[in-house]
Amino acid sequence: MRWILLLALVSAFSNETNISSKSIAVKGDLLFLDGSVRLDHALGVLYAEHIKYDKLNEKATLSEKVHFNFSNNSTIDCEKATLNFQTLWGDVSTQVIYRDILTSHSHPSKLEISCQSARFKMAESLGKKLELDNLTARDDVLIHYDENFELAADYALYRKLDSRMRGESNLPQGMIKLYPRNRRTKCVLSHHDDHIEAKQIAIDTKSSLITMSEADGNLQARPCSETRFSAEQLIWDHKNSTLTMQGHIAIDDPQFGKLRSDDELKIEQRHFEGKYALSTIESMGKIELEYEDAGILHHFIAPGHSLLDRDRLTFTASSSRNDQVLYCRGGVEIRANDAKMTYNHNTSKLRPASVRFEGDVSFTAKQEDVPFERAIADCMIYHIDKGEVILFSSPDRNILFSDPTGEIRMSAEEVVIRQIDGEKEVEAKGKVRCFFTQEETNYYRRIFKHGTTES
Repeated sequence: MRWILLLALVSAFSNETNISSKSIAVKGDLLFLDGSVRLDHALGVLYAEHIKYDKLNEKATLSEKVHFNFSNNSTIDCEKATLNFQTLWGDVSTQVIYRDILTSHSHPSKLEISCQSARFKMAESLGKKLELDNLTARDDVLIHYDENFELAADYALYRKLDSRMRGESNLPQGMIKLYPRNRRTKCVLSHHDDHIEAKQIAIDTKSSLITMSEADGNLQARPCSETRFSAEQLIWDHKNSTLTMQGHIAIDDPQFGKLRSDDELKIEQRHFEGKYALSTIESMGKIELEYEDAGILHHFIAPGHSLLDRDRLTFTASSSRNDQVLYCRGGVEIRANDAKMTYNHNTSKLRPASVRFEGDVSFTAKQEDVPFERAIADCMIYHIDKGEVILFSSPDRNILFSDPTGEIRMSAEEVVIRQIDGEKEVEAKGKVRCFFTQEETNYYRRIFKHGTTES
């Protein structure tokens, strides 16, 4: 038979506590409750099969099917628990599951933390209620966050967004921090088909930002296609589907090649066939992009802004105040203020199809590291698949084309370099001259003196 005990019988608890259980026993300062125990307490509603309360030390020990339903809408399930009402600390162990509803998002999201043991701190609210304020989880920590994220660690700290404590926790409100057991292990984050390992992970539930240090892993690019990366720091804004990488960045994309940077990259994801897939990679600082095709290496150095767009199959690059974009392929070196490479998607594998260069374009072709052709133009289109180069002039300056010996010099409005039956053909069009003016000679010398292709 269930006993309903009034306050007068169990003054051990606060004057707002209601207790029910199947049996009760009192031995001095100890109160024993057994069988479907329920406590309606300032902390919330507590359930267990067995509770022992030490009135002298204000400690409660709960065991078997323990459930806490806290007054601030979070819960804990476990098999063992200890509560200290003097220090307001609680310890739980064995199959611990903590659940919470995060209300900082436009749509409330769920948080679930499972572990082998945990400690939590209680705080008093304005209405004299006790609330769970922060939680420390240990051993086999698994976190489900915002439905699509699963995280694993050996140790985790969580402070609720509505925390009322001041000065007793170094953790900001709404923050979750995950740590590995030692230097040889890492925390793990999974998001759909994305998989990331990191030395430390911090989740700001208020801003929806996930920050990872010394991160490396795979990001889903397209179905059956993964992009491998590593960076000193990764900031994931999952609310806006963007990832920001900082410091010693390495990205290996099976379609677009290898990208390296020591600055900062921004990655955008988009919803694709029911999943999130990598869409663009953007940089405001220096990056290098390498792509190997048929044994030939394409190498871009972009000192300014650059954008790799997987949807449009393009890579655009801009110069900085001091350096131009540099493109190298085999014996070809090209410098320009801006460049755009287009990939061919008509084959089973993406291949660079053409590159368009604009602004102070300088072109050098080499044989065994010795320049044998040079050109200066305002615009240049390099059809990689056809091996054809088209140079265009600006309204106020002709194209300057020559070999380093000076035997061939041409000034023209347009120059086309192509391969016909294995032979190279150079065609000049529009106001062609077979010599440079003094002004053109000075300009030519100045450009190649300061380039990487000095005579």
